[in-house]
Amino acid sequence: YCPPEEPTLSSRYAPLFVPQTLHADHNRIGLPSVRPGVDGGVFIDPSTAVMYVDMHEFFTAGSRYTNLVYRLHFPEVPQFHLTAGKNGGLLVIVTLDREKKPLLVTTVHTCGCYLVITPTSFLPESAYPDGWNNRKRVLWGETLPAQLEFADKGTGDQRLAFFLRDDTHRIMDLKIVETREVKRKAESLPL
Repeated sequence: YCPPEEPTLSSRYAPLFVPQTLHADHNRIGLPSVRPGVDGGVFIDPSTAVMYVDMHEFFTAGSRYTNLVYRLHFPEVPQFHLTAGKNGGLLVIVTLDREKKPLLVTTVHTCGCYLVITPTSFLPESAYPDGWNNRKRVLWGETLPAQLEFADKGTGDQRLAFFLRDDTHRIMDLKIVETREVKRKAESLPL
């Protein structure tokens, strides 16, 4: 899922989502919908991919920050997985500093499971907890980067890309990619 590009702060940091496969509808990002009489009426329509965004500013004694909160939903997580059920979702929170550079990237499922917080190269070393391990981390059975490195200390054409595990929709990898490279690959895919 590649969100549309617009000249807004939320569009600039909107993440890309890459599912492991698209063979099953339950692995597709969908549109929350209502249809009377079916499963309480609420369902996720996988024929239309939608991502919602909200922005929240907050202040500490030392600075001003902005949280960009991105939310998306899947039709279901199949049985025999911890988070099995219908209409589950994923939240991605990108925390920006006062210069609007990303400091932290947080992901969590809408049920509250699989929380992962990943700092970026813009987060000052003094903000890390004591004993922080700067190597890859194994969280929830997935090996993820301990830090996201932005090239040349700029964000320019770079986007966050989240690689999603089939069925559970857990983050199985997280990278910074060049938008033009993703567009080139997407244009070569058969429709």
